[in-house]
Amino acid sequence: MRELYYIALLPDDKLSQLCLEYKQQAQNLFQAQAALRSPAHITLIPPFNADERALNQITLILAHLATQQHELELQLKGWQHFGVRTIYLGFAANLALSLLQAKTKQQILLLTKLHPEDKFTPHISIINRDLAEIDFNSAWEYFSSQSYPVLTKCTQLALLKHTPFGWQIHQCFNLVPEVIRHA
Repeated sequence: MRELYYIALLPDDKLSQLCLEYKQQAQNLFQAQAALRSPAHITLIPPFNADERALNQITLILAHLATQQHELELQLKGWQHFGVRTIYLGFAANLALSLLQAKTKQQILLLTKLHPEDKFTPHISIINRDLAEIDFNSAWEYFSSQSYPVLTKCTQLALLKHTPFGWQIHQCFNLVPEVIRHA
């Protein structure tokens, strides 16, 4: 049986908790709740279907990638939006993140039906496609004035699975910790 998955990086607990609070505010103030159906994440590979055989291969690929990838410290770029339906926190360009995304995509492309030309825009959605167009200006004014941390550290690659309760973390893969060397 084929099920729906996606691959993401998970931000540190501080940013994850802040994003949850912002998603709850979006629900309370603007009745936008779709983003609450998944944990805070940076999507590397958008949703794809996989059967058990493909999933086993993808899991092995992700485990291997995680052993080759150092933790990522990412700089947030601020509030941004896709049209008038999605508001998110964006990230500054980061070569290591772009390379991880490209390598992940390249290695699982044959196991999924991904579109090789999809553009990668690293972000964490706070409102995800369910904002009423009439509420956009108010929501944008509200969220664009909210603070956010300058940096976040991503230490885990995650495989998320779609369930009747939303997107749940199916499996996590720890990235290699950065070793601080003292002279």
